[in-house]
Amino acid sequence: MQLFIFKSNYDFIKVKNRDEKSLYYIYNCFLEMSTKVSNKGKGGNSFSKFYTTVFGEERWDTLLDALKKPTRHCLIINKFSQATPTGIDFGNWLDENCPKAQPEPEEVKKRYTKSDWLSTNWPEHALGPITTKSKGDQLAFPAPSVTEDNLLSHYLLDAASLLPVIALDIQPSDHILDLCAAPGGKSVMIGQVLFKNTSSGEAQNRGSLHSNEHNRSRYDRLKGVMASYFGSPGALNRPPIRISNLDGTMYGHFGTFQYDKILIDAPCSSERHLVHHSSEMRQWTPRQSVMNSQRQLKLLLSAIILVKPGGRIVYATCALTPEENDGVIGSLLARRGDVVVKVPFSPPCTDEAWGSPTKHGWMCLPDNSAGWGPIYLTILEKVSPVQSDSE
Repeated sequence: MQLFIFKSNYDFIKVKNRDEKSLYYIYNCFLEMSTKVSNKGKGGNSFSKFYTTVFGEERWDTLLDALKKPTRHCLIINKFSQATPTGIDFGNWLDENCPKAQPEPEEVKKRYTKSDWLSTNWPEHALGPITTKSKGDQLAFPAPSVTEDNLLSHYLLDAASLLPVIALDIQPSDHILDLCAAPGGKSVMIGQVLFKNTSSGEAQNRGSLHSNEHNRSRYDRLKGVMASYFGSPGALNRPPIRISNLDGTMYGHFGTFQYDKILIDAPCSSERHLVHHSSEMRQWTPRQSVMNSQRQLKLLLSAIILVKPGGRIVYATCALTPEENDGVIGSLLARRGDVVVKVPFSPPCTDEAWGSPTKHGWMCLPDNSAGWGPIYLTILEKVSPVQSDSE
């Protein structure tokens, strides 16, 4: 039998004998061709052309302008620091814990406020969040400071990143896996909701958090972040947190334990990051979304084995492409719709928009969500055991 393959100049080559030398030659021809094909449409101009086809010219122009603006932050106070009391007067707290904070407390109160929706939905025992009053206010929050107990005072993040954590519907006895946890923001948020501060006399924690990151350098960063907010491993009163460096697509590496909740904050195209980093933008190609979606699906297929029947998976990305969002969920449901079903997510009406529904989930984009985002999320519930790991 003869084997045909495209060569890099797109002529056919014909291989009669599939010996080792011939296969090696074929492999190298394929790599050369793939590189040339994937490099077509590379860089910023192609980036905008591509997303114009996704959103339409008028919407993309508006969205691109929003993506180029500085990220809007909210502030979550670290309740595990002994320097963080309950019943906080935020202006005074900033003045006491962040001496370099400007302006003065009374002026702070004018420029920063509690977000109505987040304050309603964020658990009462987790302090914060506080956000800028308007999307046009570019005054930054002060950077986290080290408190007297050697923990960081607060965490800054895009408030849209709290949506997947809220979607987990965390309960005190939950055992939670954050499958792709670095740099650690969502794990910090999960811990703020899940755990009690036992050093302040509260009852012992019943739940646990497993924060995992496959990339070694990002794993090292994750360890540092978690220690900065919850204390070093072995420290007195540190809540039950495990940190691992495992491949999230290989469920067998996690043993036989099954989790109540799993968050997959999947590695993705991160377009908002790209528009602020021209060197990375120059390397962009549409093919990256296809490659990302393949790994994202593998992470989901692993998660449906690792979660308990009746348990919940929240899949999230900060990608714009349907291939990495609804497309991945559609592929999962086509393969394992017998195992998981979608659970609706719909924030209540507030003074700020928090996105809109998509075919399989929810999307928050900064051009129509007061500057927050992008974030995509889908909630899945496991309704039956996985019958065959090989499927």
